[in-house]
Amino acid sequence: MPPNSKTSQKASQKASQKSLKSKQGSVYQLPGLPNFDLTELRRSLLAWYGRSGRDLPWRHTRDPYAIWVSEVMLQQTQVKTVMPYFDRWLAQFPTIASLAAADLQSVLKAWEGLGYYARARNLHRAAQEIVRRHGGEFPATLEAVLELPGIGRTTAGAFSAQHLDSHGQS
Repeated sequence: MPPNSKTSQKASQKASQKSLKSKQGSVYQLPGLPNFDLTELRRSLLAWYGRSGRDLPWRHTRDPYAIWVSEVMLQQTQVKTVMPYFDRWLAQFPTIASLAAADLQSVLKAWEGLGYYARARNLHRAAQEIVRRHGGEFPATLEAVLELPGIGRTTAGAFSAQHLDSHGQS
């Protein structure tokens, strides 16, 4: 590899990063692609989603507990598998407090068939933490959500996209 190769590669990466950030109004420039208007892209995606998006039960609620349960259930599990479990779970454990008060064996039995049982144990532990530290109310900040057992950046990000951001919080 020629000595200047790494230097030119870094310069190319910086130029690419710069063009990603480069915008004029809401028109963005990406290397190798035509310019696009972010507002129009959003509008197009929302129109497509309105026509083609799947009707899923957790999309009809703003309840942070239900959204959280759906996000955890959907980790490494197909949507078609999660759907009946989601409804049964909320019937058996309708609130954070009811989940926190349940014995672990009941929680694991309700989870049976979804696999990755650590998710159920973490939901249970997190519900107990929420009751103990937050008075049974789901935390209102991303930082507090990230402190809960079993919630990493991906789950917290998905949760915040559906709940925290829609309520003007972060």
